[in-house]
Amino acid sequence: MSNLEKKLSTLTMADLETAKSTQDFSVCPAGRHTAKVMSFTEEETYNYVSLEIEGKVYNFFYSYYLRDSDDLNKDVLDWIGALATIPTTPSTPLLAIANSAIGHSYEIETRVYTSNSGKNAGKEQHAINFNVKPQLVTVAVEEEQLNLPF
Repeated sequence: MSNLEKKLSTLTMADLETAKSTQDFSVCPAGRHTAKVMSFTEEETYNYVSLEIEGKVYNFFYSYYLRDSDDLNKDVLDWIGALATIPTTPSTPLLAIANSAIGHSYEIETRVYTSNSGKNAGKEQHAINFNVKPQLVTVAVEEEQLNLPF
């Protein structure tokens, strides 16, 4: 059976011995970056935005609420609101803003910290500095008139 024909019904625990991992977790360096918004993911217990920075995709986790509180996190909500590429009003859903940002690039600021708890305790992690709003990156396109000899 070729490797292309392997399926859950034919894979066994023994296949783990020869399996290889592509998981290469690396921390995004602290500082200012041009980041392309790839996607937003919302799960029951966590949220993250996937950003492409210098050809590599990083997931940045965030919470809509302040830690150990039911209060909304103004910094996170302002940051997401600043991604808008559409006209907004007070009733514009943040989902519409997030969807409008996908595929666009922004100047953002990241930081690196050492996690104090959870499965990553003691390990370096990256985070968005939500105190610094993202700035949409635009490219000026210059048109040139060519006079062709034919």
